[in-house]
Amino acid sequence: MAQYGLLEFSAELFEPYLGQVFAFSNPEGPGGEPARVELELFEIKPVGRPETNWRPPAAEALAPGRKPFSMLFRSLSPQPVGYRPLLMRHPDFGGCQLLVTRILALGRDPKFCYYEAVVN
Repeated sequence: MAQYGLLEFSAELFEPYLGQVFAFSNPEGPGGEPARVELELFEIKPVGRPETNWRPPAAEALAPGRKPFSMLFRSLSPQPVGYRPLLMRHPDFGGCQLLVTRILALGRDPKFCYYEAVVN
């Protein structure tokens, strides 16, 4: 049963999950069939300039005081996820949608595909 929803997400909440694999569902997989991809959470980092701590007003209204952060994932699967919201499946987080984007990770192991999800 899910313990946390999207509005409770914070960098500190995800730190104990570093190194764990999260399953994501892509409703538009190959051939139009739903697809599942597994991504390992390997890094969490703050986003933006801490001195301003500016967030879009709508984000601040929904989750007051949350510090924006990004989660970096990697996958051994050569199939790209694309640029679309994916449904994150994890027992502690339920079915939250996150926009997961493939990124270029210079200096990292080239056998992996790298992805980022930013939470405002």
